[in-house]
Amino acid sequence: MRPLEASPIFLRRRLRLFHQVPVLETLEFVEMFKNDELFYPQIERFAWDMARGARSVFTMDVNQLSVLKWQLEAGTYKISTRGRTILCDRLFSVYSDGVEYRIATRFLRDVKIEPIIDSKLAILKSEKAASEAKFISKEIGRETGIEVTMKKECNR
Repeated sequence: MRPLEASPIFLRRRLRLFHQVPVLETLEFVEMFKNDELFYPQIERFAWDMARGARSVFTMDVNQLSVLKWQLEAGTYKISTRGRTILCDRLFSVYSDGVEYRIATRFLRDVKIEPIIDSKLAILKSEKAASEAKFISKEIGRETGIEVTMKKECNR
């Protein structure tokens, strides 16, 4: 058995969603120009880019966490104190990004304008990927004895 921190998914630190995808910028842009039809094409592009980027990030999280879950179940890795801290960081960041993204998309879907309605399917698909990533991070946390919540506390 190898230590958990030797797993390939921990070689590079995971960037938070809001550093990779223009979620806040999209929300600000929509809020500023939701009443101006001249900006509807840009709003639709912003919403589409946000949904596509978030879906990509969460899909990668789901893939990595699924492999990690399988490897933990197979006994490939042992969880040391350092590994537990690294795992807690990853699970927390995936879970909290999923929750925060869900709040952002709920706000975006409450804006009843044509470009947002046209992008609704892409937004829903990205929400589904976010929910799946949250579920897997919670499941791994439960199996390893780490409580995954919005409050970052790694119980040692």
